[in-house]
Amino acid sequence: MRSGFIILIIVALFSVSLACSSVEFKIKTSHDLEETTWALDTLNGSKIPPQHSKEITLMFDKKNGKIRGLGGCNEYFGDYITDANKINFSNLGATKMFCNDMQAESDYLESLPKIDKYEIYDKYLYFYISDKAVMVFHAKD
Repeated sequence: MRSGFIILIIVALFSVSLACSSVEFKIKTSHDLEETTWALDTLNGSKIPPQHSKEITLMFDKKNGKIRGLGGCNEYFGDYITDANKINFSNLGATKMFCNDMQAESDYLESLPKIDKYEIYDKYLYFYISDKAVMVFHAKD
């Protein structure tokens, strides 16, 4: 009888310790920031269709800390650094070709240096400015 009571106490204490501990869940993703070509879906809440039959894309070069991509008309490039889910873009530049209706490309390139955080969920990359999601990309497979 006494051993049954001791086992009951141990189980109860173990259950309480599990309930009080914090458990962190992370969504698994098969896409890595640096191992994926990303295509822009939305910018500031607006759907971005392909520009001049081309998607706005973003690729990361982890080894050199560089980014590159297509803005829809012009190719762009720059530097980036990450720390956990914080991200910073700098030294951005682009080619200077002219295309009709370059507003989406212009808005995108103006927003990149303001991005300060990112998250990846499933096949989607989210960019934030001060905790507000401003860009959503999908992984191009």
